[in-house]
This record gives sequence, C-alpha cells and structure tokens, in this order.
Amino acid sequence: ACSSSLVAINAACKAIVAGECSRAVAGGTNVITSPYDYRNLAAAGFLSPTGQCKPFDADGDGYCRAEGVGLIVLKSLATAIEENDHILGTIASSAVSQSLNRSQITVPNGESQVALHRRAMRIAGLRPNDVSYIEAHGTGTSVGDPIEMSSIREAFCQSPRSSTLYVASIKGNIGHTEASAGVAGLIKVLLMMSHDSIPEQASHSSLNPRIPALEPDMMAIPRRLTPWCRASRVACVTP
Repeated sequence: ACSSSLVAINAACKAIVAGECSRAVAGGTNVITSPYDYRNLAAAGFLSPTGQCKPFDADGDGYCRAEGVGLIVLKSLATAIEENDHILGTIASSAVSQSLNRSQITVPNGESQVALHRRAMRIAGLRPNDVSYIEAHGTGTSVGDPIEMSSIREAFCQSPRSSTLYVASIKGNIGHTEASAGVAGLIKVLLMMSHDSIPEQASHSSLNPRIPALEPDMMAIPRRLTPWCRASRVACVTP
C-alpha cells in the first residue's frame, strides 16, 4: 500500500517514545519483479497510458510505477543531540488513518484525510498557518487529485493565512514507488530543508480543471525553484 513506509516510520516513532527502543531504522522498499501487477493495475484503471505521473495536472491520467528503497534512522531529539548526530529534521507528530470503508480503493476519502491532518497538527501543537509545505500523495489521477487538494484546502486554509502554502509531489519526478512512496516524499522534504528551497513541481503544466483556483486561499503548486526562508520550516508528508 502507498502508506506502508510512513506507517512503519509512525510505528518506529511510537516505539521510541514508549521506550521500547532507543533508535530505529524505518522506511520501505518497492521492487518490481513480475508483469502481473502491471496487467491487474492497468485493467483497474490505475496506470497512465502515457507512462508518467502528472500531479494535479489537467493531463493527469493515472500513475507510472517505479522502484525505490528508502530508510531513515530515528532517535529521540535529546539522544541525537547528546550523540552529536547530524540532524536532518525532526518529526513533530505522526498519525495514521484509513478511508472509513466509504469509498473505492481508487478514490480517496476526503473527510478522513481532513481529520487526519487536523489530528497530526493537534498532536504536534501546530496551527494550520505554521505549515508552509505539503508533500502530497499527488499521483496524477483526474479524480483523486481534486479530492486530495480539497482536503488540504479544508484542513490548512479555512482561516486566513499569512504566507503561501505550497503543495507538490515527488511522483512527478520519479513516478509512484508504491510501498516506498511515503519515505521518498519524506527524504525529498529533508533535502529541501537542507537546501532552504522548494523545487519546481515536475511534470506539471496546468492545473486540473476540477481543482478550484488555489491563489484565493494562498495555496500554490511551485512553478519554479523557491527559497524556503521561514525561521521554522514545517512540512506535512502524506504518502
């Protein structure tokens, strides 16, 4: 499942907080060894006939499968500081949900997504305006992308924002790595923090017409390399 690697990271974080371990290595792998999944996914309408993920794009027509392996090392912040580690980022909170059995597997449940975003912010003690970047699922499907963008808008933009909320997806760069998609997005965010920059969204030309204009709610899909200069850079990663 798309969320597998982030669910593993969530479990690792909880184990560290509970004192069940002092450190953990967590993430996911996706290695394609058989053509049969291609056949089944194509028959179900998941895959792009053009072989490309186009997140939030008017030409989005499905996703492109990709292989990937990603792992991160996790410790408590106090332990990492004590051991003089090179800290790439901190996880303020993590949360897991599901689609409430109210929608098909190909269609996300917007209500569940909104509740999950709000719960993660509540656990972290954050307000919507504190979050300046969303690393979204964004597979490039004509139905799923609008539902996801709507849930992001509801969770993060119901009150007036003081700065732009950028929304993007690594799937436009590397395709959909399926079971390792979440950790791929997390690694992207860590690199963004290291370089103080938000990269242009790859494979995006024009907004999906089913998505209302983003500018009135101070949302944007990055169209060029953008400095990420906030004193506190906070991102939300979804698989």
